[in-house]
Amino acid sequence: MVTYAPFGPNTGNWNEELLASIAQNCYIPAFEGPPWYEVGEWTVKQVVADITNQLSKKGAIGFVALDSGKVVGCVFGYPMGKTELSAELKITVSIDGMYLDEICVAPSYHGQQIGSTLYQLWSKKVGRKVVIARTMTNPPTIVYPWFLKMGYTVIAEYNDSQGKVILMKDLWRPPNWMIR
Repeated sequence: MVTYAPFGPNTGNWNEELLASIAQNCYIPAFEGPPWYEVGEWTVKQVVADITNQLSKKGAIGFVALDSGKVVGCVFGYPMGKTELSAELKITVSIDGMYLDEICVAPSYHGQQIGSTLYQLWSKKVGRKVVIARTMTNPPTIVYPWFLKMGYTVIAEYNDSQGKVILMKDLWRPPNWMIR
């Protein structure tokens, strides 16, 4: 049975073992597959350092999904002003928002609503804010349509071969699937 828990420097479960588990069981396998195909680009040490850095930012929020203590998914993000967002995304962004840095689920757990549950927990904790995310549309994957289903809209495109896009969602607005 999959359970969910907040994680970050101010939670009781924040330790090197949890971070290594996120890297090995979830993050690296998720990003080695479609649409990213970042095979061999990440080491456990790099992922642990990246997550530690990102979740050390003021206002950062993270959640993990655990199956019998094994990490099978994670989500985290943090608030960023429009100047920071523009620098991070390398594209002009004219709003402040909560940046959804990562949401990933171990490939063997895809299709079990783990990503959606993690996102729902995270967005409840975020509150009523604008959320900014980045993904790719090419090659076609479940990621981009998932963001659209969750109520995100495209606010910018990179015009590159990967179809990188910036998406935005105002958490005041319900997801598309709830509007009839």
